[in-house]
Amino acid sequence: MPDDNSFRISYDGPALASHEMDVRELAPALLAIGGIFEEANKELNGERVKVAVNMKAVEPGSVEVV
Repeated sequence: MPDDNSFRISYDGPALASHEMDVRELAPALLAIGGIFEEANKELNGERVKVAVNMKAVEPGSVEVV
């Protein structure tokens, strides 16, 4: 369950009918999210505060990509 500093990203729609997503589409999207948070932080806090966007497993164990 996300805490106050967490958010969840979900992908859905007809393109995912096979429950698959091309890693070449997923990776840039995740990198862009990290970039958005870095830029927003830089605007709000300058160099005083650093932020990081990390992935977290939704259940015990490692993050799994099949």
